[in-house]
Amino acid sequence: MFGIKRRKATEFAIKTSQPIVAQFQNYYGTPPGFWHDPYVLGFIGFLISFHTTETAGIKLSRSDKGYVLDAALNTLSHSLSGVSQEYLRLASSNPRIEAFEKGTDHAFFCVMLNQPKAPKAAIPFYRVAAAKAEADGVGAQAEMVLVYLIEILFNREVCKRFSLAPIL
Repeated sequence: MFGIKRRKATEFAIKTSQPIVAQFQNYYGTPPGFWHDPYVLGFIGFLISFHTTETAGIKLSRSDKGYVLDAALNTLSHSLSGVSQEYLRLASSNPRIEAFEKGTDHAFFCVMLNQPKAPKAAIPFYRVAAAKAEADGVGAQAEMVLVYLIEILFNREVCKRFSLAPIL
């Protein structure tokens, strides 16, 4: 039984984070430095941690959560060297790295969509995403608003960081 919970949590964290990474890479490729960028690591690392602790439905020890984060980052980055170490460096840096914090905040905004205690700072992003979904004729259901929210808070932000022209 040892490791089964960790493996399931790792698979779940990858399954929930991979579509965001895959969509970006499908449109823009993987720019040099992508997996060492503080914003990218903050955003994706937060999603992995959130899904590991809040939505996987599995209780894990602190060391198991670290294992899941490491394994998920390793899988998502295709085993690029030093990604997990860079995440840990950024997460524990003092003072905090602004781009890393912004990435974690924006990922938090995404997971809190349609929650009663959504952060006030996220509301303008929610409104823009909902308006864009409505304007494009797909409606403002939570799933569609989330697609636009990820486009705004991840894809466009990462495009800016790497001087890429947004496609969508």
